[in-house]
Amino acid sequence: MQSLIPWVDHPWLLLACLALSVPPLRDIWRMIFGDAADFAEDLRLAALPDWWAWLQGRYWDGQWAELKLTVFALLCVGLPAALYRIIAGWVN
Repeated sequence: MQSLIPWVDHPWLLLACLALSVPPLRDIWRMIFGDAADFAEDLRLAALPDWWAWLQGRYWDGQWAELKLTVFALLCVGLPAALYRIIAGWVN
């Protein structure tokens, strides 16, 4: 945590931005995955080795699952970071 302190001017603002990001990320999760069963299936497909998925005829399903998981992971990092940068710019 000490390594983040020079990069974060307002730690409480960062925590607030993380909390504010939860509702939109929940809605985005529902749009991308639908429900918990679809999310679990995407995790399973993404974890399959590509050669095994190819032999099963599920290669492109696995690629699509990996893309959805990657996009959601990037949004989980990017949305709070962008919100923090915008609000911190107003505060300073």
